Amino acid sequence: MIYHQTVGQKPGSDVPSTLPCIVLVHGLTCDSSDWELLSSRLAAQFPLLVVDLRGHGQSSGLSGPYSIPSLANDLVELLTEKDIVNAILVGHSMGTRVIAAAARELPDRVSRLVFVDGSQQAYKKAGKLAVPRRPMPTDNEQLKAYVEKMFDSMFTEHSDSSIRKAITERAVNMNPDVFRELVNNMLHWDAEELETCLAALTQPVSILQSTTIDDSGNRTLVKAGQDYRYLQMLAAQIKQANTKLVEDCGHFIQLDQIDVLEQLISELAGE
Repeated sequence: MIYHQTVGQKPGSDVPSTLPCIVLVHGLTCDSSDWELLSSRLAAQFPLLVVDLRGHGQSSGLSGPYSIPSLANDLVELLTEKDIVNAILVGHSMGTRVIAAAARELPDRVSRLVFVDGSQQAYKKAGKLAVPRRPMPTDNEQLKAYVEKMFDSMFTEHSDSSIRKAITERAVNMNPDVFRELVNNMLHWDAEELETCLAALTQPVSILQSTTIDDSGNRTLVKAGQDYRYLQMLAAQIKQANTKLVEDCGHFIQLDQIDVLEQLISELAGE
């Protein structure tokens, strides 16, 4: 089973069914430590479950396959084993895909989803796979430079420099084979499965978006009044979607503008 930690009130049968369990799911190359600031704020109000996905953090020793379906299946097994019957799944970046795939399998256990700066990094165009990013290097040292550049675009001048450095170093030092396998699977899942998965969701989805990836593969900050293909796709596929742009914020909303995410979760969990 993947590494997990309960924070605040213990989720499960001891918690009233009216009180949701907040499940925090990180992104690619990340781990549960990204949620420490947020979970410390929410712990007094709600039961929290924080995980390290397969191939990440304290779950890095688990063997593959490393794919969106396998990561989602791990989450399904965990929620079922813990007998969590009223979960709000919060996913960051790649984690938005993981929670969507898990929620599709657990409509009676998952009440809401929160997408924190997700994306669709590949899609079908004229029947072919369209990937708006340069190919990954096959050389491991070149891959490190590739990953470092990727993560450099996820922060702004307002981001905490020590946190920025730690997150980038962690990404650069991730097992390159796991990284490649996950990225390649994610690209194909985005193109082949993402929209179908979203359309099958019965739960409301709240979307916080701070960055976007353009057709050249560059990550930029969102701005009010602009149209974004990813957000248009979400609106078209999800039955109950509510979107909020978080301007002047990097990719890690839970770190750069934690107040925005804390308020949203508190409001959703308190309904």
